[in-house]
Amino acid sequence: MKLFSTYALTLLLLISCISETIAQEFNGFNRSTPYVTAHFRQENLIIEPDATFFNVLIIENRGEQREEITIEINVPTGWSLMAMENRNFIIEPGDSVLVPMRAAPSKMVEGEIGYSVIAAINKRTGETLTNAYCFIKIPRKSDFYFRPLTRVGYFDQQTGKSEIIFRLNNRGNVNELVYLSFQSTGNIAIENERENIFNMDLVIPARSDTIIALPVRLVENYNLLNGSLYRVDMTGFTEDRTFSTSFWFSHLDNHFRYPIPESEKILIAEIAFQNLLSEQPTVLAGGFRGNVLLPRNRDINYVLYRYGSGPASEFLKYSRTRLAYNTPRMTLAVGDVTGLQLKYGGGKGGEFRYRLTEDLRFTAMASENPFRPVRNYGIILEERYSSINVDTRFAYSENQIFDNQSFLGGARALFRLAPGHSIRTDIGVSNVNYNLNNNNLLGYGLNMEYSGRFNQTNIRIREQFGSANYYGQFAGRHNLTARLYHPSSQ
Repeated sequence: MKLFSTYALTLLLLISCISETIAQEFNGFNRSTPYVTAHFRQENLIIEPDATFFNVLIIENRGEQREEITIEINVPTGWSLMAMENRNFIIEPGDSVLVPMRAAPSKMVEGEIGYSVIAAINKRTGETLTNAYCFIKIPRKSDFYFRPLTRVGYFDQQTGKSEIIFRLNNRGNVNELVYLSFQSTGNIAIENERENIFNMDLVIPARSDTIIALPVRLVENYNLLNGSLYRVDMTGFTEDRTFSTSFWFSHLDNHFRYPIPESEKILIAEIAFQNLLSEQPTVLAGGFRGNVLLPRNRDINYVLYRYGSGPASEFLKYSRTRLAYNTPRMTLAVGDVTGLQLKYGGGKGGEFRYRLTEDLRFTAMASENPFRPVRNYGIILEERYSSINVDTRFAYSENQIFDNQSFLGGARALFRLAPGHSIRTDIGVSNVNYNLNNNNLLGYGLNMEYSGRFNQTNIRIREQFGSANYYGQFAGRHNLTARLYHPSSQ
């Protein structure tokens, strides 16, 4: 009887526990199933590397009680999450909230890799209720190029070695696997090559570059059809492109050439035979010229040229001669003088030039015409202080043929009107005194030239005039010329 009572009591306790469990399930106290859910509106996204992305997080309360939640957004390292105005929400039973979210990927993001953004929905106590996932894929962007840094190399004269240097630049967002193959001619060898073939492969990380140098050396006692050609051909390729080039090598010659200009040559000789194809007697013409350089920027230059005309007994009369000694401030010369702008200003004599300052120069000349009994003397003063650049000259001439003395004064100036426009003027006045009848004749001359540029059009107008009694150049003549130049369009 006592045993029966024990079994009965135990059975009643078991029935009581089972009934309480069933009641709890029907009354909503069993929370083994989720009652708050969350998901992204777009669970899979494809975005550009430099673009932001937008998504909406949807949170639903499927339970029968009001829930107070906190949202925690986890993005990949280096990504930027835009500010979310509110991360705490109270959701009524059967209600839902929409949470907008915007983020930007890292600048160092790589293509062809999946990234995930995780939204954790937590209670106030920190307990996680559920998670939402958004998977993001970055498209592959390949931007790879190859650049040789030395197309022509030179062998070291002592070691016989040189280098191949090139650059690999990966500006894309994926790691590039590069395959390179080199083939050299038989007279040179790349380090670690086999039968003139050398292969290598390497990985260039995204957004990085590298410079590679491969040592090469000469192959001793190798006979090639053209032994001066040293070449290495290279071919390379990646997943998206193929490239190739050639590297050339040569011996480094150690020599220096300096073409001496004629102004620095000590002697230049010229010989010419005239009338070779005519019935006239053959005439020998020619001469010497040169420049002897001296210390402290000094030099001596000379010219002696014999023309074909004239008898041999009058060698200097029919020859061009000049001997000048030059220093940084002074010039002293004898021989042909051409700077006097007189009617018979040419002749042989002497000339003295002296630079008083950087902007003021003085010149004195004296000459005698070898074909007429005319003697000339003159001085010139040149100034460069102003923008006009005035040259003032005075000259005196004695003409024994007409028994007269002449005086001439003149000035030359340059006026710069505007960029590309200028006027050059040369004005002279002369007075000739004849001793036979004591008669004085006044003359004047003018030389004016305008130069202008309008876009690509060049204009030059020149006016030359000399009165009949003018004792300068262009006496008794008048000449007006105009020139217009414009390039034809291509």
